[in-house]
Amino acid sequence: MSLIAAYSSQGNMTEAQRLFDSLLERNSVVWTALCSGYVKSQQCEAVFKLFRECRTKEALVPDAMIIISVLGACAMQADLSLGKQIRAYILRMRFKVDKKLLSALVDMYSKCGNVAYAKKIFRLVTGSDRDAILYNVMIAGYAHHGLENKAIQLFQEMLNKSVKPDKVTFVALLSACRRHGLVELGEQFFYFHGTRLQHIA
Repeated sequence: MSLIAAYSSQGNMTEAQRLFDSLLERNSVVWTALCSGYVKSQQCEAVFKLFRECRTKEALVPDAMIIISVLGACAMQADLSLGKQIRAYILRMRFKVDKKLLSALVDMYSKCGNVAYAKKIFRLVTGSDRDAILYNVMIAGYAHHGLENKAIQLFQEMLNKSVKPDKVTFVALLSACRRHGLVELGEQFFYFHGTRLQHIA
């Protein structure tokens, strides 16, 4: 099992798959390791195939980490139709929806072009559960679709809620500024990012 995880993390999916196929019994750990490896290698069709196999041949209910991998593959391919099917599956199987799964759903919907629904899911999370990862995903979604004002507003909300921005936050903000020629604003974010990192260090 550890070898499958090791090969997957290195991107050697041929060896990871070979070891996986040789197992007589497979638990959620090995399924998750292989799925994650295929996502990292951007082999989305292999992820979808593995998910179908997990549900049918093994009669196994995939755990949340497998679902997150499948949602990541949907996001990479901007496959909204399949993403919606996975969302329906989550509801049907009554998965416990934690922050990681919510972040994956927000990321999938935003990258598939449905920013409004991504925002709807984002707003389901309230209070201290709305962490930097979730903010980053939503800010990046706004930036990707040219909604720089909404990205900046959400960044301001993030600061007001005392959620610490990180490098990912500023990459998304700078991307929004670059796309729309907001040079001065981009420079402000760049300066803020530098002083913030110094303060954190």
